[in-house]
Amino acid sequence: MGEHVLARLADTIGSAIEVEHNMEQLKKMKNQKMLRTQMSVHELHSKGKLFNTSLRKVLAKVAAKELNNDVHWKPKWPQSVKLQIGALLSTLLMKCATGTVRMVNAKDPDSPAKTAEDPAFYHAYRRVRHKKIGVIVFNPALLELLARLSKMQLSLRLLPMIVTPRPWLTWRSGGYLLHEEEVVRLQGNLEHRALVNRAAEEDKLIVVLHSPHVLGVTPWRVTVPVLEVVLECWNSGEEIAGIPPEKLEEIPPPPEDYETNMEAKKNVARQTTLWLEVDKPWQFLANCMELKAALSSDDPLQFASRMHIHQDGTCNGLQHYAALGGDVLGAQHVNLVPSDRPADVYSGVANQVRALVQRAAEAGLREAILIKNHVTRKLVKQLVMTNTYGVTFVGAKDQVNSRP
Repeated sequence: MGEHVLARLADTIGSAIEVEHNMEQLKKMKNQKMLRTQMSVHELHSKGKLFNTSLRKVLAKVAAKELNNDVHWKPKWPQSVKLQIGALLSTLLMKCATGTVRMVNAKDPDSPAKTAEDPAFYHAYRRVRHKKIGVIVFNPALLELLARLSKMQLSLRLLPMIVTPRPWLTWRSGGYLLHEEEVVRLQGNLEHRALVNRAAEEDKLIVVLHSPHVLGVTPWRVTVPVLEVVLECWNSGEEIAGIPPEKLEEIPPPPEDYETNMEAKKNVARQTTLWLEVDKPWQFLANCMELKAALSSDDPLQFASRMHIHQDGTCNGLQHYAALGGDVLGAQHVNLVPSDRPADVYSGVANQVRALVQRAAEAGLREAILIKNHVTRKLVKQLVMTNTYGVTFVGAKDQVNSRP
């Protein structure tokens, strides 16, 4: 049965109302000055005139002054206000959203069916980690109705931009032209906010903000043929290439000729299901389509391909730690500095672990004796990668236990 956490739903509704309110406020004359300032900066940015660091510093101070000026309207609601508005509207929705439900007597199917008004949503509680959490539960009849409608219809609040986004002059102003976002996720942490504000006042964010600026001006587009296959796979309701099935229930194993007949039955796999058997099916499919387009062109050698060139890092988490901390030795292990041959941090960690285990085994530790011949690069790789992303001791233990 579908359900949604009430607090999260209230925040989503409140945020949507905030956006609508902001759009109305921008139409008022008293806020036109701020809007004109933003558009002037955006024009400079679009013409490539904001790469000058001195000019960026000046404009960043202007933008910061506009954000902190009490005379002008500031497009940011407190979290408490958004939650209260969202909770009120969701309550009103539950009161007025009803539907006619047809009820059949299971013991006497031939008897006339009865109808009744049933709420589309209702409030309930769930226990999550020993806490009672309020949820909005969808009526099963509503879920069945939605399932019969056209699938994969997305209604997004913030869409991809078709013009150059605003430059990140401050950590609170950039990206969307008329919607305020923060480049740092604070999650209500006041100490974190104070530290970011201090860094901004000391002009320490100019270089940092250049990265989202570069990402923002890089155009991209959707690979439409691949999207069409994704939509067909999604609408089929089957579990295909990482897309979950429509109904999460235990089903019998498919017959041996399942993959052979899938195209004929569902027209999902476009001529063949071979692409489903590779490690990265969607990347593989996209590259196959691009290769086909190149070979079908008049001059394949002159075909302008827009496929991404994927480059893998060496334990990206450790690379960030080494760069942020100025750790030269760490940088050497994760290939951030020039070297005659590539470094392998996983083998380095495995060698150190083996040495520690060997010493413990020589001292007679039973556990060390049992595992001393089982410490491999493959064993430590996942542990090293996830360590920088906050893996817990229990999670690390589970990773080791899951190894054959």
